[in-house]
Amino acid sequence: MPHSGVDLDRERMKAWLAWKGWTARDLAREMGCERTYVWRVLEGKARPGAKFMAGLYRVGLDPRDVCVLPGVFTEIAHKKTRARRERRKVM
Repeated sequence: MPHSGVDLDRERMKAWLAWKGWTARDLAREMGCERTYVWRVLEGKARPGAKFMAGLYRVGLDPRDVCVLPGVFTEIAHKKTRARRERRKVM
């Protein structure tokens, strides 16, 4: 089955979990996903699918903040993220 082509920025996701004080189990419960699936995505053994993306929205996290598109789009995604951070610093 083809994947979405989206990869999780695991370091960002783990930093967000630490900030929330959540474990992978807590995240899975809040997302409405199986905890083994969430663990596999967090460990890089599986790629995030539609259910994972929907779960990120459910917990109040925009997937664009923790996911990257491979190849050409990766650079664009990182530029946008850097620009967002700079705007937040100014405010």
